[in-house]
Amino acid sequence: MRDEAHEDESMHWVHKGMELKARGELAEALECFDRALEIDPRNLNAWNNKGSLLGELATMNAAEEPGQSQRLGEALECFDRALEIDPTDGELWSNKAKALLLAGRRDEALDCYDRSTDLCPGSALLWLNKGLAMEGLEYYADAMHCYDKVVELDPKNKQAWVRKYWIHRRWDELWDMAECIEHIKAIEREEEG
Repeated sequence: MRDEAHEDESMHWVHKGMELKARGELAEALECFDRALEIDPRNLNAWNNKGSLLGELATMNAAEEPGQSQRLGEALECFDRALEIDPTDGELWSNKAKALLLAGRRDEALDCYDRSTDLCPGSALLWLNKGLAMEGLEYYADAMHCYDKVVELDPKNKQAWVRKYWIHRRWDELWDMAECIEHIKAIEREEEG
């Protein structure tokens, strides 16, 4: 049986780490996630947040500090630990996919994106993440499929409409570009008003 007091204390450190991360105090945030995991090694949120932060740090420091693959390796270990706890969490699979892409492990990343959307087919965010990855890899038809799914689930998702516009522009599909622009303008009018 799990100790609720330990779980509460561990989550306190996760929340504190998230606050520090939001303020840009990244080293301190990482310490908080480590403290949360010392208290509760099965804290899914701590593993996920630590992995995401390590991935961000590796990306931010890649130009200044060669050898950031170690940080990416640590991020992937965090996601693997979290997925041992809950292999049905689509967000975790998506976060692992991002780290795999950064590590240059494209095929594994695409498998993780597929798992994320298979597990959570109703998540516009996960479809958007997958679409952005597909577009970044120049798999434009696959990206468009993902963005179509996003706007099916969330018709007011401006980012998906913008990405659809750019792919239609790449393909020189004027009518489809115009449709995307109309949706974007409608969303912006609603945001303003």
